[in-house]
Amino acid sequence: MADEVQSRDNPRIDPGAGWQIRVREAPAPDWDARPAPAPPAFVAPPVFDTVSAPPAPPPLEPLMAPPGPAAPAPKPRSPRTAMLVAAALIVLIAGGGLYLVSRSPQPVLPLSTPLPSTVAVVHSGPAQLALVSLNGGSTTRTLKLPGTPDAILETPDRSKAFLLDSSHGDVIPVNLVSGHVGAAIAVGKLPTDEEMSADGATLYVTDNLSGTVIPINAATARVEPAQPLTRGVDFYVPSPTTSGALVGSATSAGQPGVVYFYNPATGSGTPVQVGANPAESALYSKDGTTVWITEAGTNSRPGVLIPVDVATHKPGTPLKLGVAPGAYALAPNGETLVIANRSDSTLSVIDLVKRAVIATVPVGSTPTGVAIDAAGTTAWVASVPDHKLVPVSLVTDHAGTAVNLDNAPGDLALPSATGLAWVLFPSSNGSVSFLNGTTGPFARSIHVGNGPDLLIGTGSETSWVANTLTNTVQRINAAGMSAGRPIPVFRAPTELKLTPDGSALLVLSYGDGVHSGALTSINVTTSKPSTPISVGAGPSNLTLAPAGDVAFVADYQANAVVVVDVTNWKVKGVLPLPCGPTDLAITPDDTQLFVGCGDLSAVLPVKLPDYTLEAPLAVASLRALVMSSTGTNLLVVGSNGLQSVDTTTNKITKSVNETSNLVDVVETTSGGTMLAVDNSGAALLLIDPVSLATRKSLAVGTRPDEVVLSPDDTRAYVLDTSQQKLFVIDVSTWKVIATLGVSPDAIGVAVPDPVVVPPSS
Repeated sequence: MADEVQSRDNPRIDPGAGWQIRVREAPAPDWDARPAPAPPAFVAPPVFDTVSAPPAPPPLEPLMAPPGPAAPAPKPRSPRTAMLVAAALIVLIAGGGLYLVSRSPQPVLPLSTPLPSTVAVVHSGPAQLALVSLNGGSTTRTLKLPGTPDAILETPDRSKAFLLDSSHGDVIPVNLVSGHVGAAIAVGKLPTDEEMSADGATLYVTDNLSGTVIPINAATARVEPAQPLTRGVDFYVPSPTTSGALVGSATSAGQPGVVYFYNPATGSGTPVQVGANPAESALYSKDGTTVWITEAGTNSRPGVLIPVDVATHKPGTPLKLGVAPGAYALAPNGETLVIANRSDSTLSVIDLVKRAVIATVPVGSTPTGVAIDAAGTTAWVASVPDHKLVPVSLVTDHAGTAVNLDNAPGDLALPSATGLAWVLFPSSNGSVSFLNGTTGPFARSIHVGNGPDLLIGTGSETSWVANTLTNTVQRINAAGMSAGRPIPVFRAPTELKLTPDGSALLVLSYGDGVHSGALTSINVTTSKPSTPISVGAGPSNLTLAPAGDVAFVADYQANAVVVVDVTNWKVKGVLPLPCGPTDLAITPDDTQLFVGCGDLSAVLPVKLPDYTLEAPLAVASLRALVMSSTGTNLLVVGSNGLQSVDTTTNKITKSVNETSNLVDVVETTSGGTMLAVDNSGAALLLIDPVSLATRKSLAVGTRPDEVVLSPDDTRAYVLDTSQQKLFVIDVSTWKVIATLGVSPDAIGVAVPDPVVVPPSS
């Protein structure tokens, strides 16, 4: 891709080997900040600072000595989807604007009256494309966009652009001169990459799930017949001088990247192994003699840029980049390449002629989009959490004065006219819609902040939404179908947990490479936030002890679990690990904590309360951990299968391979069955928790990605974000009893438990 190449890390895309499918939980590790010492506590400023974290005291002592290294195993790879992550990170949905409800809230039900189950759907706000002045930062024109596009690629003459919407399987054409938005073009089930031919005549869209590349006539928007490539294809880069192309295939971390020099005439290619980890992206030199391949390091190691000779297929000497390299742009002369490093918030400037990194320039937090002007003298970098465009002079290799934006940018394109930029905002303020009864239709929709995520809770007064991009949390009154005032919390809230007694809401704020992550407690009765506690450079997962007195925070970048004493509100210590934790699960009796490491395909048992790290348990692959209601078994959800672990012996008792791709698994209240979503097979599965065998299968949508059960287990709600439909399933009859449209931009569904708690004051 040229200047629009996206970072491929979408937290809703699973970092599994092979097929890159959507999941709905943990943020993609590549967004994590660089490693840091054991997290210290810090004192919050009087007003929450959204620019920098307060200074911190010295690091805490670890809970135990660092263990020896675990045996290496394949790691699920960070997927290469179009640029931004809508649900788990601050960088994927754009923000700004008002978020208070204009309607008066309805009366809350009396405390003696249990609230019936309420089904709610969370929506992100509409996407926008804005023409912004690079001189004063003012917006001169705003275009409304269908769907949730997250990447923009313009033609070589900068007159047209194509916006990639991976969630809905579309490409949206836009005339950058007239500002006309064309009709969305369907491009497969899971398009993960778009590339332009050197003459700008053809757009090539890679469909990961079908293993094809889809050519589109850039002038007429006509879709040509798809060309078969390979299963798990990541990208297709056309040669600027021949009819051939470079094709990238998915591999596991710790294994060399695999690319193919593809010949369209024969439909085949020659595989070439490159580097030590999967190939993230690629581009040809202007003369077509060299392919440059970007490889991201694992566990916060720096990435590299590897030259490969097209004639001999031999890799050259790698060039060291920053941590988590992503978006890149090539100067018009083809000699200067810039790559945005997300996790250390820098821009690498590379001289392709000299084959050397000539500068590393600090830019805004989590740079996700980059473009170079027509003169080739300035690179503009989009910083999502800072809401800025940062100019970098390619003459002096220094950053200039940033342009402030009203929203969080995702990507950008520079038109031929100077002093302007088309900025893509993947979303604006969101909303929550409520079903009328258990099967709909929708009764009401209320406004919330920007980047809404993870509606959770129980009853009329304890449902909450975290607005990732406006740094707030809002209480959702399910009885009155209204939203409370925004509660400011520390930067980028991404995960919420209620304490078991319902008295406090714990809010996990994500680290972005410049700011450490933080944990905040909100008093449910008063809605007052506590002093935030620093919980490491890249916290990505939060779980609570059954009593609610201890919180465990996974810090992927620091290879550690941070332990927080919730009762006394302080960091208790840090548990060092031999790998980056990606998921956590705890037994109901509070005697075992299980840490999942996707990098090593391993589960680490931790004995509580003395925090003894036991021998790592190798698994086939790891996407998520699901603890059984009894606590006797731990379910390991892998790329193409399930494994059951006996929590007493820490041994695998059952392994079942699946041809399907399981992206979400829930257990019934009784623990007698499990429901799982098969993303690529478009089905809901009923699974026996003992044998792990699939008892039943039910077709739902085209790319379902989430299932939620009603508290009485009689209804299952399956959300298909690609079709924007919510399927209501009667579990006993195993039939779809209602299909509801949930447009625009539904991103999650929740069914709070019907309990009564004290109202807020």
